[in-house]
Amino acid sequence: MGLEEVHKRLFTHIIDPILERFHYNERERPYVARFYLSGITSIVNLWIDNNCCDSIDSIIQTITVCVMGKKN
Repeated sequence: MGLEEVHKRLFTHIIDPILERFHYNERERPYVARFYLSGITSIVNLWIDNNCCDSIDSIIQTITVCVMGKKN
């Protein structure tokens, strides 16, 4: 299975239902999905470029804050 097929399945079975639950309309969903996936990928790539110096838990926390916002 190629990367494009993996992305298609990821969008269809995981991302699209989540975006639907948050009331994004069908026209917006591919754009919102790309926005989040690009951001997450950029964080992981930066972590790798920095020789994975930060803990995986720290990276997960950073991604979570970026997606969900900081809790007060």
